[in-house]
Amino acid sequence: MEIQIPNKARSIIEAHPEIDWSTVINNAISEKMQQSERLQAIQRINNTMKNSEFSEEDSNRLGELAKRTRLNQLRSEGII
Repeated sequence: MEIQIPNKARSIIEAHPEIDWSTVINNAISEKMQQSERLQAIQRINNTMKNSEFSEEDSNRLGELAKRTRLNQLRSEGII
């Protein structure tokens, strides 16, 4: 793979030989790949949620059920 570096960037790179530019570039590429993967995952989630019939009301009802279930479990174990 070839990468073209603009003259201004090349001047900065040449002015700082103490920096491991290969590592800097590798890290930048890895970070960009991770950003892209996260964005794709978010888009998949959004597409799934867009077609979902699970409402906020359903979510609240399920949360309340989970709380009651846990409360009853703690009571039966004598914890509360």
